[in-house]
Amino acid sequence: MEHSFDNTLETREIGAFMELTDGEITEDYRGLAKLNEVIEKIHENGYCIHIIGNGATFHDKEGVELFPFTDGETFEDGVYKAVLEFVRRF
Repeated sequence: MEHSFDNTLETREIGAFMELTDGEITEDYRGLAKLNEVIEKIHENGYCIHIIGNGATFHDKEGVELFPFTDGETFEDGVYKAVLEFVRRF
């Protein structure tokens, strides 16, 4: 089956975090609806997202910032970059 998006390395990395196989990934994670699913899973593991403007980062249970704020061109882009950074580090 053809996917209607570019199944990039970034998409596969987030999909792997979501415990999906490459064939199960049928949408890009750049939209807020799909990002929210990932953020919910991150939150279930005890981490919290912190968003300011077009940038975002995550904090641990003690409130310690895990990495510097990402900087996106848009709100969605900043959140996407923070999610991708989290997935790559943890």
